[in-house]
Amino acid sequence: MMRKKSIMLLVALIVLMTPALWAGGAQEEAAEGGQEGPVTITVTNWSQENQDFFEAEAEKFEAEHPNIHVKFETYAQDQYQQTLPLSLKSGQAADLFWLSPEMSAMDYIAQDWIQPIGEYMDQDFLSQFDQRLFQEGIMKHNGKLYTLPFENRFVKLHGLLFYNKEVFEMAGLDPSQDMPETFSEFREVCRQITEAGDGKFYGIAFPGVGNGMDRPLQGFFTTATPASGDIRYGRPGFDYRDGDFKFENRNHLGVYRLLKGLVDDGSVAPGWSSMKKEAARSMFGENRVAFYLDGTWMPGVWESMGYEDIDFGIAYVPAPDSGRRAYRYMSLAKGSVYLSSQSENPEEAAEVYKWLHGQDFQKAHFDENGVFPGNKNVDTSNANWYQKRFLEIADEVVKNHPEPVTQNPDAGKVQWPSVSPGMGEIFSASLLKGEDYFVQQAREWDEKMAEQLRRNIEKANAEGADVQIDDFIFPDWDPMKNY
Repeated sequence: MMRKKSIMLLVALIVLMTPALWAGGAQEEAAEGGQEGPVTITVTNWSQENQDFFEAEAEKFEAEHPNIHVKFETYAQDQYQQTLPLSLKSGQAADLFWLSPEMSAMDYIAQDWIQPIGEYMDQDFLSQFDQRLFQEGIMKHNGKLYTLPFENRFVKLHGLLFYNKEVFEMAGLDPSQDMPETFSEFREVCRQITEAGDGKFYGIAFPGVGNGMDRPLQGFFTTATPASGDIRYGRPGFDYRDGDFKFENRNHLGVYRLLKGLVDDGSVAPGWSSMKKEAARSMFGENRVAFYLDGTWMPGVWESMGYEDIDFGIAYVPAPDSGRRAYRYMSLAKGSVYLSSQSENPEEAAEVYKWLHGQDFQKAHFDENGVFPGNKNVDTSNANWYQKRFLEIADEVVKNHPEPVTQNPDAGKVQWPSVSPGMGEIFSASLLKGEDYFVQQAREWDEKMAEQLRRNIEKANAEGADVQIDDFIFPDWDPMKNY
């Protein structure tokens, strides 16, 4: 009898506990499965100066999409090229990430790190972008759309020459009368300003660490070196006219001699060889240098750094004494933002991707940071004085150059070579070690690039492409004209 009662009590206890156990298990399952609360979509980039802007805009997006939380992660630019591949290799990548122009989307696609974005976008949305960019090897691969233009790179200029009006005035110079137009004039004006500064201010600041030297090169190359007028977005050192790499030639040597002269004159702010871009930018903002070369984003960067009252102007980059030899070349622009193949929430990530490229975000980015939108439907009629200046300069100095995929779409399947040290690193080291070192390093760079391009073409053909070096050659290209 006692045993029967015990069994009945045990059954009753189980019945009473079952709802609680079920509820507890369900809660645990929901927590583990992420069914409670918004889905977090992580976005990585290197635009540390825009972090506050990104987070403020994300709050607006989240108010309209309570099921999604957007988390922006930013890294130092010189670390990003190592950080991103490591995160992908370890399976811990963000849902969305930027690729810098130095990174090959083809390489990331080949390693299955990127998935197509086109299947998540309807035609009405895609119609807001320049359809000429939806080409194989540009934004498509094997017929699938992998990215969209985040910005208008025909207007996003690198290597702009910013000048500090207050430093000019302190040096007894007038920018409207004394702005240099040639390499020799630029060296002389920097010398005069440095002499007048007597250790308080200098002619120019160079960020010599990592790829920092690319910034002045992106300016001077666009007036002097036809093979490298597209150092940021194209194929630097490569001459489309004959298919040769020409880092070792008189044009690049002329730029080296200008920069070496500035260093030898003492016109470059001290400590340049170990100076990061942030320090160089600060020197300009603190009225300690007259010139600084960087991109269209700099007004917003200086404002974010606390230099809201800086009195600056934007000049044309000086040309070689013998005259301009090159322009800022721009081929069909590639994308910036990509959807990770490792994303566990691709639909929500695609919604964030669409927001980043939509009219509201792109308009805010233009108004706040001066980034000209890739979405062609965004109204930019309210451009301020420096944005209008950017448009004016772009109209003068940007020209089209050949794009191999228009000649053979399979050319887009060839990963463009990248060797170390890079151009900027070679310049930085050579300014310390001398001209002979520069010539030797430039020659070796040419040889390594040519060999790697040959191997990359062979690899693409082994994987089914039909491409040869002739597909990258355009004998009738005139560097002084639009192609």
